Amino acid sequence: MDKYLYFPIEVGTRELLSRFLTACIAAEQGFKVLIGYQYTLLEHAPILPIGIYFSKGTNAVSLKNLEMVKAQGHAVVVCEEENFFRGLRDNPIVITHDNIFDVCDLYLAVSPDEKNYLISRFGASIPVVCCGNARSDILRPDFRAIFDQEVKNIRSLFGNHILINTNFGILNNGMPNNSPQKIFETWLKIGVFASQLSLDQKTQVFKDYMRFEKSNMDFITQLLVRLAAEDCSVLIRPHPVEEASTWESQVRSLNKENISVVSDGNHIPAILASKLIVHTACTTGVEALLLGAPTLCLGTLQNSPAESYHMARQFNDVAYSVDEAERLILEHLAGGQSLVKNRNHYISRLPNSLSSWEPEPLAAEMISKQFFKLHESYNFVDTASQPAARKLQIIQESEAYKAESYMQKKFGLEKDFFTNHLQHFQTALKRFETTNVSQISDSVFMISNYEK
Repeated sequence: MDKYLYFPIEVGTRELLSRFLTACIAAEQGFKVLIGYQYTLLEHAPILPIGIYFSKGTNAVSLKNLEMVKAQGHAVVVCEEENFFRGLRDNPIVITHDNIFDVCDLYLAVSPDEKNYLISRFGASIPVVCCGNARSDILRPDFRAIFDQEVKNIRSLFGNHILINTNFGILNNGMPNNSPQKIFETWLKIGVFASQLSLDQKTQVFKDYMRFEKSNMDFITQLLVRLAAEDCSVLIRPHPVEEASTWESQVRSLNKENISVVSDGNHIPAILASKLIVHTACTTGVEALLLGAPTLCLGTLQNSPAESYHMARQFNDVAYSVDEAERLILEHLAGGQSLVKNRNHYISRLPNSLSSWEPEPLAAEMISKQFFKLHESYNFVDTASQPAARKLQIIQESEAYKAESYMQKKFGLEKDFFTNHLQHFQTALKRFETTNVSQISDSVFMISNYEK
């Protein structure tokens, strides 16, 4: 029996490269791994060969989809990408659905903190193991050469610049007709609020997040005015979910050539190319720490519950005023060490929040071992009315993917992405010489080993 894994992708720039690394390692263990746009893989679950479906989400929408996947005979493994360096204890945004373990055969936790949180919530008998997240693998020194050319290109365009990463998915959402009210309704629908909260309490939590975003947007706006007057280059990189034109308009209003907006490409080379990373409690602050990049977190609402749930500020120096931020930035650009001297202290805090940082094995390695172990022990039962009809075939692309340019931008990949990065993996790890990439549809690719 061939062994199949299915890796649905939501945000290409966030999880695609780490999933590809995991797929390459799983292919060494004999798996055929289909990696692609989440709804294209989901729609074909009833006809694809039974295997292990790896979900990046655990909310109500994910639960409903996984119930269908499970009913088609597939095993289900989950992780929660949104829990990557997010405070979980006493957080009113829980994301993981109360019934996720009704369909989940294995939960891959990013850290001891996440595992302990899940056990405290669901009980000690749940199938959960700590594997880390392969997103952190890509940040290790061995892999940084992957981004050398992109880093060189960015530096040639912007010189020694400051990178400001924004993350305002509520107030500056780039999805068509996605107002804050619609986002709140979506949050209610997918069940991200703690179930014991009343509607009024959920409303207040959401309003707190809006206040948090508004204060941070104002902070960055004021900081940009200050930096526009300085002799430094500033690059603004909006989150993939944001509307980039908002920031482009703001930059035009400043009428200063030293400030630019770039919304395309992977965030890792953008971090590596910069002189300093500035952010508002974004996960990129932790990724910058792991990449060895100097980082400054902007903090505005010190008493805001929303700010306390973002763990990035526990791993970065924080400026709580525009004056302080401007001073720290200019001191750093002048050669000051205040934003780098605490790096070892922050790194020492990692073990409870991330299971797979150096010198531990790659998270992708540990995750692949769990897939192999589950496949060996799982009792697959093909529930299809015609099991013989299940076979790997050319997949018809999801209508949602074909119709939405926004979705294509979020996902955004071509076969060249895989072939180029496979070469980088081969160089970095001295393995994967027999790994093959084949295209199944516009958004779905298969990773396997050549037949011997």
